[in-house]
Amino acid sequence: MSIALVIPGRNCAATLDRCLQSVVPLRSLGYAAQLQEIVFVDDGSTDATAEIAARYSNVRVIAGRGVGAAAARNDGIATTDAKFIWCLDADCIAQPETLSQLLAGFDNGAVAAVGGSLGNANPHSLLAELIQDEISCRHSQMPSSVNFLASGNVVYRKTAFEAVGGFDESFRWAHDAELAYRFIAKGQQLRFCPQADVLHHHFTNWWSYLCKQAAYAKNRMYLYQRYPKTTRGDDYSSWIDHIQPPLALVCLCSMPLLGFSATWFVPAAILMILICLSAATTFKVYRQNPRLRAAAFIPFVAVRAFARAIGACCGICTVAASNRGRGAQESLPEGQAL
Repeated sequence: MSIALVIPGRNCAATLDRCLQSVVPLRSLGYAAQLQEIVFVDDGSTDATAEIAARYSNVRVIAGRGVGAAAARNDGIATTDAKFIWCLDADCIAQPETLSQLLAGFDNGAVAAVGGSLGNANPHSLLAELIQDEISCRHSQMPSSVNFLASGNVVYRKTAFEAVGGFDESFRWAHDAELAYRFIAKGQQLRFCPQADVLHHHFTNWWSYLCKQAAYAKNRMYLYQRYPKTTRGDDYSSWIDHIQPPLALVCLCSMPLLGFSATWFVPAAILMILICLSAATTFKVYRQNPRLRAAAFIPFVAVRAFARAIGACCGICTVAASNRGRGAQESLPEGQAL
């Protein structure tokens, strides 16, 4: 069984060194002697990322096309002939047993991928701790056979990966979810192994986190357009996650009604529903990890819903404009272009 580790990264100098320090020793461990090579794809970095990667003689560095993580992963995977591909993000820190636990999940030939969990590499940050508490809660409820795997810590069977065409590079984010749905459509199995965890540098800056959530929501609209059934959620998310952004958007749009005595209650009622849904998430997290910081989840989840609502609105507009432009292009006489 030959394995290649592919790590994509762009401007990741702050975390890359710890990431590589955690994986390079794996090649000398007994169980990981099968780790054929480590490939780092520098996807157009402008900081010290390339210099850091170059320090490791047993890490093969290739230049990406600078068009996103999906393309960078495809580029790295295409350069190796290993039977299995371990994808790891550059802001993750592997544990000595992570790889062996992931490989144990390939218990039959129909398993296309096995993914693991995440720990928190920034325990000093309240935001990072809240993110980790939510991840731990969600992962504890996921079955072993799933319909979604994140690409930050996952091993793919290369033949299965190539059979479905790899990552769709048109997705800047959510390309891992899109790939998972194609695996499932082909009758392939996905496994989740929570004990196969890596430490992840969760966000510590609130604004950066909310901006990324908005970007995720925007890209989710492309996913929903292609796979409408995914709006109902997957094994990681639930209907609550999917109904909160629309509620937040309606709440924002109804804010002018606050100025009228007969209608002020409309946005107030919607906001109350949103808070109640946030409280439901808070209860789940507290039951899993009973700490006082769980109380922060009510405003945390509610504010995040508004960020996702803004991103989703932008995504809907972009998708609509794209569809309108495609329709106009298709309606032109043959040989004529816009």
